[in-house]
Amino acid sequence: MKFASRIPVTIAFVTVTIVVFVCSRIDDGSILRAQEMWRSLTPTAFGTPAFWLLLLPSAIFHSGPWHLVTNMFAFMPLAAVFETREGSLHACVFVILNAAACSAAQLLFAGHGDIGSSGIVFGVVGWVLIAGRLSWKHQLLLTMFVTLLLLWFLYCFIANHMFGSGYGTASHAAGLLLGISWGSVTTRTRERQPSRAAG
Repeated sequence: MKFASRIPVTIAFVTVTIVVFVCSRIDDGSILRAQEMWRSLTPTAFGTPAFWLLLLPSAIFHSGPWHLVTNMFAFMPLAAVFETREGSLHACVFVILNAAACSAAQLLFAGHGDIGSSGIVFGVVGWVLIAGRLSWKHQLLLTMFVTLLLLWFLYCFIANHMFGSGYGTASHAAGLLLGISWGSVTTRTRERQPSRAAG
């Protein structure tokens, strides 16, 4: 319970995502219609009311149980590391910015909307790469987990190119780049603080 109190944003995001998925299976079909509406959008819809209405929700929509479970399984441990290091306010801002950027990138660069939290997952992966102090000696499990996710990142691009799969690679790339950028900024900020205090 003590640790859970340190990661309220991570827990809230996972909880809301699961609740939305369950509701999509028992409501009158409105959530599923919203998902299909977002998927049917093209870049010409950028800036329209439908775009702004569904930009963030599209990042918590999931197409099926396996889609949901794999994304939440990848998100929870990495987001917990992020939130304990950066704080809940930064975690909240990061998730919102990442959701918006990844959904917009997928729409603009892939030519259609897509759903799921994988872009946010790769956003946290990008942050961990820079700020997570990865080490095969001191952070073995975290390092292995991030390495596996990066291999999956590459596989998605290969599968799309070679087999015509429908992975949201634009969303993945946008998330990863945003996470790397965020990690770079926060790491440099922390490095400057001790030097200023010493000065």
